[in-house]
Amino acid sequence: MGQDLVYLVEGSSATPAVRVSLAEAGLKEREDLQEWVVAHPEVIADGVRVITIEYDRWSTGSGTSARQRLDVLGLDRAGRLVVVELKRERDRDIHLQALTYAALVSRFTIATLASVHADFLSRRGQPTSPDEAMAYLRDHVEGDFDAELLVNPRIVLLAADHPPQVVTAVDWLCTVSGHRLSIELRTMSAWRVGDQIAVQFDSMYPVVGIDDMLMSPTEANATTTTVAEKTTEATRAANTVQRIIDNGLLAIGAPLNLQPTTEIPADTRAAIEAWVAEEPSRGRAAWTADSAGPLRWEGDGNTWRPTTLIRHIIKQASGLDRGGRGPAWWITEAGSDLTALAYGRNTRDWTDLHQLMEQLHPGEWTNYGELAQIIAVPAISVGQHIATCPECPYGAHRILTSTGKPAGGFRWTDPTIAQTCQEVLTDEGVTFDPDGRANPNQKISAAALQQRRKLGNIPSQNAPTMQLSVALDRADLLLPLPIGGTSSACGSRELSRRRQSGRRRLEPLPDSPEPRRRAGSFAVAKYDPLTDFLERYEQCEIRMSFQRIEEVLGARLPASARSDRTWWGNTFNRTRVQAHAWLNAGWKVDAVDVTRESVTFIRGQS
Repeated sequence: MGQDLVYLVEGSSATPAVRVSLAEAGLKEREDLQEWVVAHPEVIADGVRVITIEYDRWSTGSGTSARQRLDVLGLDRAGRLVVVELKRERDRDIHLQALTYAALVSRFTIATLASVHADFLSRRGQPTSPDEAMAYLRDHVEGDFDAELLVNPRIVLLAADHPPQVVTAVDWLCTVSGHRLSIELRTMSAWRVGDQIAVQFDSMYPVVGIDDMLMSPTEANATTTTVAEKTTEATRAANTVQRIIDNGLLAIGAPLNLQPTTEIPADTRAAIEAWVAEEPSRGRAAWTADSAGPLRWEGDGNTWRPTTLIRHIIKQASGLDRGGRGPAWWITEAGSDLTALAYGRNTRDWTDLHQLMEQLHPGEWTNYGELAQIIAVPAISVGQHIATCPECPYGAHRILTSTGKPAGGFRWTDPTIAQTCQEVLTDEGVTFDPDGRANPNQKISAAALQQRRKLGNIPSQNAPTMQLSVALDRADLLLPLPIGGTSSACGSRELSRRRQSGRRRLEPLPDSPEPRRRAGSFAVAKYDPLTDFLERYEQCEIRMSFQRIEEVLGARLPASARSDRTWWGNTFNRTRVQAHAWLNAGWKVDAVDVTRESVTFIRGQS
């Protein structure tokens, strides 16, 4: 396994972090690590609520007691307890201790859980009664508590590292139990950069997402639901909302209709149907794409989690205090329930986003919120799709945050690009203030992008109007050669090149305020003067100082032009818009001297 490398990045500067032990970093197991887990339970797993810490009250019916201290006890949204064992360093017996704790907590009842959770919250400054704690737990779990799941807790072992004997034992236990035992190995590592400490959490076992990739034979005659199947079903229900949000599978405002499932008795379903018939708005909701309250229920206008709302509906309609797998009760217009939508073959068609990205021109920018507004998905979903989609059109760097700054996690899909997002935008003509915020006057609104898309890539009405006409390329004309054969060899090659590649092209009329754009080019207005200058230059070679180029451009060159020779490379890479200026004019860079700040252009060979 390769060594992890961590860097603190500030622009083009990257400072390596030094890996240290938690002890060397001065971090303690109970005072620090345990409190991190309480404050950020996502380091254990998604959707975990901490029930208590340092629980040590165990006894038998005859009064025999034990004082073994459980580090952290959590509850996931599927209704399974989560036993967490923490070690600041590696420990070869960590799994043995955790197995003991798992056996002990399997004896918990729902009432005991509520009592323990109320005590935990009260000790931490939030006075809570057992009944209030019970309500918190029921709201947290997707569906009703299942006794078979409650007695089969998950185990999470979190340590600086896990020795081979622990990994081997865990894999064997999971395998021979038919994966009824769920044991996860997680690691944490500390890194020092200057006087700061960063902590990284990783999943070691099992491989995250592997279950979604492996296929097994289906048992055609299976008639009972196993604990493993119940676990899978409960976990899917718990993760449904986040999967829909992350993948943008449902538009904000999408209507949903209530359809009770067969998990409740027929008489209860009939009571719900009658209750909804009295006031049809009780059976309707709209999708908000907010994980805290993804449904806006027409019954009261408030936002709800699916399962919490189902419990409320059941109680109102029938008087029963029980829940259900909420996401399975809500049906889309296409006839799919939310869980089927999240885990089926349904994936969002992002063509609308791709079309909008294509409308962003060099020298312009927008933000994630503007795009999200048009296609009716959360801004975070837009960002996640762009970050992972291999088919997104070029231009992701032109989509900034709401503050006008590049997203902190922005990465080029082409690893060979060394420039930062801001440097490329600057080359394209976007200006930034001293705090790194893009010029708001260069921002394109959602309405303008939508208009461009409707008009098929024609600029919207609030953009400068471009008058187009068909102009004859020089290759369409018979040009007289100089008398006496005084034309240079490069001049003959240039004429031949233009004849071979001649074609009609659209150009602005002379009175158009829009700068000339060349077919197939991503060059922007900033570098157009250099293109025009080189096209008019009659010799085969020219040496220009950086200062002279800036005079031609009427603007300063970016700092990278004076420090990075690759900035002057002859490439049609879409981020190197400056190179398009000379390549489109039929020239190329022959030599560059960043020390003397000069560059030599020669006419390109045909």
